[in-house]
Amino acid sequence: MSQRDVLLETAERLFAERGYGATSLRAIMAEAGTNVAAVNYHFGSKDALLAELIRSRSDAIRADREERLAALESADHPDVDELAATLVEPVAALALRGEDAWIRLVGEIAGSRREPGWSLLNETFAPQANRIGRVLRRIDPDLRLSSVRFRIAEATSLCFRVLGDLEFVRGNVGTPARPAPAAHVVEDLQNAVAAILAGRP
Repeated sequence: MSQRDVLLETAERLFAERGYGATSLRAIMAEAGTNVAAVNYHFGSKDALLAELIRSRSDAIRADREERLAALESADHPDVDELAATLVEPVAALALRGEDAWIRLVGEIAGSRREPGWSLLNETFAPQANRIGRVLRRIDPDLRLSSVRFRIAEATSLCFRVLGDLEFVRGNVGTPARPAPAAHVVEDLQNAVAAILAGRP
């Protein structure tokens, strides 16, 4: 693994565990076994390191969603369950591989709306959120724009909250000795997201 990748992996884990504000560059360098020159060379600053972290996985998620959105946009009758899958499954793929630090990090930034990070998240995901909103209004043409935005925001928040701590959720809805299967949790999450998007009680 390259020095750059070690820094990214270490920063992702520490930011997710401690929060961005509570994690110093010194702590990241100590954990990664590097020095300030390496951070400056690869990223330039802590803010730039965070920006690269956000982009590092969001590109793959965005690409996956692009394909799904294209299919929904061309469908005569787009389905809310497929729209829910578009939101959930690309993020669930990370969680199911045990790569949930990024999910927790993004969830924390979105929940706190703190800079740096919040503006970059908006810039990264707003175009897709707008497309998701247009599909949702095709499903329900009478839906108010404010309701569209509310439902997408709440569905996304739930998605990151569950998938950012999938092991806890598995134990909580199962038992510590017999956690619920991860696939069942993802299926239940997808159903809940579909219900939010559809405005079902």
